[in-house]
Amino acid sequence: MSDQIINYYYNILNNIFYKIDKDIHFLLLIKNRFHILDHFSHIIKKKNIKINIHIDNKDIYNELIEKIKGEECEENIHFYLNIEDICNKKYNIIYIFHLDSYIFLENLLNKFFHFINDDTFIYIYFSSSSIDNKIYYKNYFRKIINDYTNIRIGNVLKLNDVIYLINFLNYNITSLKIYKKNNYILYGNNIVYELIAKKI
Repeated sequence: MSDQIINYYYNILNNIFYKIDKDIHFLLLIKNRFHILDHFSHIIKKKNIKINIHIDNKDIYNELIEKIKGEECEENIHFYLNIEDICNKKYNIIYIFHLDSYIFLENLLNKFFHFINDDTFIYIYFSSSSIDNKIYYKNYFRKIINDYTNIRIGNVLKLNDVIYLINFLNYNITSLKIYKKNNYILYGNNIVYELIAKKI
């Protein structure tokens, strides 16, 4: 499953890195090991992409800090353990992976609102279902994965509630689509949505 997570991050970032202009400032919020320079050092250097990465696991944070030392693009990548340290910086694009809860999303968007530009795009990737009892069942499986493996994944949230919350917090949803759909034995369908929002 760790390979799936790495491919998940890679495919999403690969899709955007080769399309964007030079001198773009990114913020990535991830929960798992992903050595970004192993995959994108050439394009980061060529386009002078500046990337801030928030990772809330201290062991992974320390590992990534050590991994990047001495790399050619070291000055382009900055890691943050504390969410407060990413504030008061200007970002062109923000990527949020793995939503834990509505409160988690609300806190993030409230923090972002005061320092992002009107032109900042926020990409949110999350799993969703419209059936309440299936959400509980699927989140039970996800808790087992989080508790007994080194993989960190978010919870399944109700799509309408995510949309309502984003609109309520004065963000406009510019795009919403299914990013990926899989079916797993026992678990059932897993639908990952890509939602793009901008500050109103």
